[in-house]
Amino acid sequence: MEFRQFVHKPRYYFNSLWNWFDTVAILFPTIVSLMWLYNEALSANIIAITIFFLEIKFILFFRALTIVGEYFAIIIDVIKQVFSFFFLFYV
Repeated sequence: MEFRQFVHKPRYYFNSLWNWFDTVAILFPTIVSLMWLYNEALSANIIAITIFFLEIKFILFFRALTIVGEYFAIIIDVIKQVFSFFFLFYV
């Protein structure tokens, strides 16, 4: 489904923030894995970022469940409010 959207309507596909996140969550670990195979040594920061993207992608799978989806929507709203507070606090 995702691949079909990407091939037939690439502009529409990249208008969604979630699709950007899905693309990064697939490409970033792949690139990091290839770098690891080539260099055999990676920074802990790069590995942590990769794990973060994979964990968020895993959590996003729970949106399909109605009970968990409601809590997920609440968590997203709280995160948005916290980020706006931090932005105003530090500016």
